[in-house]
Amino acid sequence: MKTNGHARRNGRTNGSAEVSVALTAKAHADDEKIPAGGAPLPLTSGDFIEEIHSRIDLLEVWQSLLQSKDLKIRQRAVEKLTELRYKGAATLDDDPEPIVIDIDSAAVRQRLAAEGAKQ
Repeated sequence: MKTNGHARRNGRTNGSAEVSVALTAKAHADDEKIPAGGAPLPLTSGDFIEEIHSRIDLLEVWQSLLQSKDLKIRQRAVEKLTELRYKGAATLDDDPEPIVIDIDSAAVRQRLAAEGAKQ
């Protein structure tokens, strides 16, 4: 198997990292079986978070993410917490925006005319 410069410096050949990840994932899959869901998922994101929190302390999870040795993990955790703080709980509800299929063409023309007048 050929090596690239980065792989050569790290003593690996192309593809060896992927094989290692696949083998590690398979080893963990054999160790921990995730059971099938016994109940329907909560309807809202807030209820879902409460259900997760009832099983595991989410504050400890966030603290461990913020104290991670991996800079990218810490940065992503800070970004997400900042987003939650300043955008609010509305970001948790991923309700899609309604799609308007039949728009009154007169209303569209009025809006476009108003936007043109502002410029």
